[in-house]
Amino acid sequence: MVERAVIHLNVADFAVAVERVLDRGLEDRPVIVAPEGAARAAVYDMSEEAFQAGVRKHMPLSRALRRCRDARVLPPHPDRYDQAMTRMLKSALPCSPLIEPGDGDGHLFVDVTGTSRLLGPPIDVAWRLSRHVKTSLGLSPIWSVAPNKLVAKVATRLVKPDGEYIVAAGEETSLLAPLPIGMVPGIERNDLLRLQEFNLTRVSHLTALSLKQLEVPFGHHARFLYDAARGI
Repeated sequence: MVERAVIHLNVADFAVAVERVLDRGLEDRPVIVAPEGAARAAVYDMSEEAFQAGVRKHMPLSRALRRCRDARVLPPHPDRYDQAMTRMLKSALPCSPLIEPGDGDGHLFVDVTGTSRLLGPPIDVAWRLSRHVKTSLGLSPIWSVAPNKLVAKVATRLVKPDGEYIVAAGEETSLLAPLPIGMVPGIERNDLLRLQEFNLTRVSHLTALSLKQLEVPFGHHARFLYDAARGI
């Protein structure tokens, strides 16, 4: 049986990264992307510097500027971000027909299962693809290789804002076990609040429970939580 291999490319703070390609004066300074003139303007994206100052997506711009007073505020340019995503997608097409782009957010999943004979090991494909994106678009993606999308996405979250992570088949559970449950994609805020009522905060707390035990508070949703905690 061929082991699955999914590459996840993630250009962190995608809108800011695209804006910095067009204006190098934005490098190494806090940047907030938000519709500044709107009555209830909210943060669309922010640089790592602004994030470290406490700025978060969807935060009211007024509050964000109180937390990061020296931030440069830029209006969103969705057309620029869509164009950059299209170019990222075209870069990945020679690697696989099985590609899933994010919604203009710098995420790209590429299934390279069974392509080693033609393209080389998945790790080499991921490295070459990330280098191509950097040289042709000026963007620097984080990347990971893992047996599925869920684990690949967690892996890139662990190395943000810069790095790479390889997860071999069979390592999914050990990777996830020590992490906060909120790191697992698909587990929403309501799930987290309910889990906290039972003092369940780490993925290992979930994997210690049987499916029947999880069904008591979560009903049919228990199957998703049971599988996700195990990297399925």
